[in-house]
Amino acid sequence: MRRKREQTNNDATKKTTKKGKLSQCTERSDLEKLEIFCVRFPVPVIYRPLVWKLVLGVLPPHYSSHEYVWKQRQEEYQDLHHALEVMSIVNKDTPTNMTFMKMFLLVEGLLPLEDQNVPENDEQSAFIEIASAIMNMYDEEEIDCYWMTAQFYRQCMKYNHAKEMSGIFQAFLKKEDIELFNHLDKIKVLSRLPYSAWFTGVFASVLPAEAVARIWDRLIGGACKLLLYVALSLLAAHRKVILGLDRLEPIKQLLAKIQPNRADGIITEAIDMWEKSGSHLRPDAT
Repeated sequence: MRRKREQTNNDATKKTTKKGKLSQCTERSDLEKLEIFCVRFPVPVIYRPLVWKLVLGVLPPHYSSHEYVWKQRQEEYQDLHHALEVMSIVNKDTPTNMTFMKMFLLVEGLLPLEDQNVPENDEQSAFIEIASAIMNMYDEEEIDCYWMTAQFYRQCMKYNHAKEMSGIFQAFLKKEDIELFNHLDKIKVLSRLPYSAWFTGVFASVLPAEAVARIWDRLIGGACKLLLYVALSLLAAHRKVILGLDRLEPIKQLLAKIQPNRADGIITEAIDMWEKSGSHLRPDAT
């Protein structure tokens, strides 16, 4: 029993030491190397919160500045939350993901102050789904989850506009699976697939949080083209069923929520296809 306890303590010490080394290493090296690591390798779960915060800019690269910057983040979070409470826009019963979204809109100058019921659009729904997924991924404080959500969402919006990505994906599907493309086009479903959930919401509402983290590691590193392969792999996993359907609703239901026992296989196949194609980062890369 004593040996087991000592081993557990040693393991915990090793993990803490490695985490400290990661922070110190980042201080001396370029953040681009960390981004490359995110793209090429799975980020270990124990290091993922710190890696994401560093790459997304929640924390600065220099370890000596972490405490000061994080204090500023805490104060800003508290100020935003308090402002929304004073304006009666949120209260103790407001879901946390909804509160995060309204805080983000306030920062961006997009919150209609005259109406506490913010009309949701695809982008706002995506933010809420991303926030929910991040809260499910991490046993972190709400403030950590808010900042990771806000910064990750900002990064995603640089490239993952659903309207543009949907057109790129349709051309991509035509090249990769002409039979499936023709079928979806013939039944007038091709342009009505859940592109917003895929490319704006980056599969947060479609795949389990534990599985979607594998995609997001690479997105954080800049590999947004991977989303095309995830969508292709998702359709391929249901290909036979889809070819037998001729209406939109059954297809949308089929693709809406993937069970954990299928999600890992879909993501693994997507990553394999993406790597074999050259691991390009941007959708316009060939």
